[in-house]
Amino acid sequence: MKSHDVSKIRNLNRNENMHTKPNNASNKPIQNKFPQNEYNNKANAQKPIASVAKNKIEEEKIIIKKDLCDNFRKGTCSVENCRRLHQFSPSGDLNLIGSELLTQNNQEKSLALVEIAFPVFAVCFTRRIMIFDANDSAKKVEIAVDGDLSCLKLQGKLLVAAYTDADKKGHLLIIPVTEGFPTKVDIPNCHQNEITSMVFFDNKILTASLDGYLKLWDEDKVKKQIVAVAYGMATTGITRVIKVEQSNGKLYIIAGCVDGTIQFFEWIKETIGIVPQFDRKAVLPAHKGAIMSMLVFNGLLYSGGYDSNICIVSIATPATPKIITHQKINGPISTLKYLKKSNKILIGYTTGLVQIYKADGFVEDTWFGLHKSMIVDVASIEDNNIFFVIDYNSFITTWQIQEQVAILPNTGGQPATLEEFKMEDLAMNRP
Repeated sequence: MKSHDVSKIRNLNRNENMHTKPNNASNKPIQNKFPQNEYNNKANAQKPIASVAKNKIEEEKIIIKKDLCDNFRKGTCSVENCRRLHQFSPSGDLNLIGSELLTQNNQEKSLALVEIAFPVFAVCFTRRIMIFDANDSAKKVEIAVDGDLSCLKLQGKLLVAAYTDADKKGHLLIIPVTEGFPTKVDIPNCHQNEITSMVFFDNKILTASLDGYLKLWDEDKVKKQIVAVAYGMATTGITRVIKVEQSNGKLYIIAGCVDGTIQFFEWIKETIGIVPQFDRKAVLPAHKGAIMSMLVFNGLLYSGGYDSNICIVSIATPATPKIITHQKINGPISTLKYLKKSNKILIGYTTGLVQIYKADGFVEDTWFGLHKSMIVDVASIEDNNIFFVIDYNSFITTWQIQEQVAILPNTGGQPATLEEFKMEDLAMNRP
């Protein structure tokens, strides 16, 4: 992927409230110290500080707090203040570039974000898909869907969407991403329940569903239609799938399930006939509750779900996986994303909090809390260390990870620590 001009990304005036701090950042619970109807002068009182630099930091804090309080009464909070505030958080190498609320309709929720070709993205809403240019909000294409969308993926020049009908049966919709967007191809009755996840290999589509089935879809050259050519079955409903290709040529499908198990399937390409062609090799109890996201890094599988744990599994031999550890984190997880260039793992929570960990050693690096609802997806532009975060309420933020350059407070000097700049003084309760 070619390098892109970061300056072209719009800094849009999106108003948003700050969120609470991660539990592991402080043992002290965060409370809303700023009532909507009056400014809390007591909370604004400053203690004498000898250092001139610290005095300037305190003055900056007063300005930010006052602005936040004024805007909080109005139900808004300026992006510029969020950006200034973030410079005092532990994220010394993370910069907020911009943000936007994609829809004003509170009833319409976002489910997925897909990069087509930067700066063009596709967003999956509840019953429509919107393709838009991040540099020009006027450039949009709307695609209506006759059902409730559940996921969206891109394969080459094809957008593949999954949706359910009134009977909760899973359908596929294939949309060629070409000039003018030709007629959509609808594949009905693919599953007996919602399609929750998809992956691609061998120019085929693999779907996973709450009905417990894996199905591989390909074009029948004779019938000239898309048909299921291979099957696999888990012991329960499937929430997420990923693929792992080994150096010996073997391909495994890893399925996260509603009962908290991770199930491992080997793709048996030579199998012919009606028998399942995804051979289930292992069922690994990993979580208490549904698994919501998974990723693979350096021979390790990371899974997260509603039990507020990250389960790290060795998959050196996927047929015999072994749990290395469970790591308790800040709450129920909705999204995991590996940021390759910076070698970091992003964790999105159902609360809207985002934490970023160093992949080596899985040590927390930074966090931010500008979102108010569940993080549903993350798209990354690796050439520029840029990533986009979208939540359930269709609020999208754009971030850049700075390489080897710390973002310093406006006052100059070293970045402020959490002890110098207490985030609980500025945190707002979620609505």
